[in-house]
Amino acid sequence: PDNALVRKKLAQLALAAKNFAAAEHWAREAAQADLWDTDSHRFWGQALTGQEKYAAAMTELEVAVQLDPDNNEAKDALAAARRLAEKPAP
Repeated sequence: PDNALVRKKLAQLALAAKNFAAAEHWAREAAQADLWDTDSHRFWGQALTGQEKYAAAMTELEVAVQLDPDNNEAKDALAAARRLAEKPAP
């Protein structure tokens, strides 16, 4: 799909299905198509978090928060990624 909105929706659907690799792909594509889209960066960060790629996830989620400091979903996702990154491995 050439449309950033379609890519973002595909990322959202993949996240809902817990298909984090697909979500990462579509969210990255959406974010690259529209660098200023907060949700695309949030979805990308959430997909990375789901794959336990916490450093990369925090980077994307920080971008989302910088783009929209009032976006509570982005702030919550960043806080969750930070908590998981600090959690000791079993």
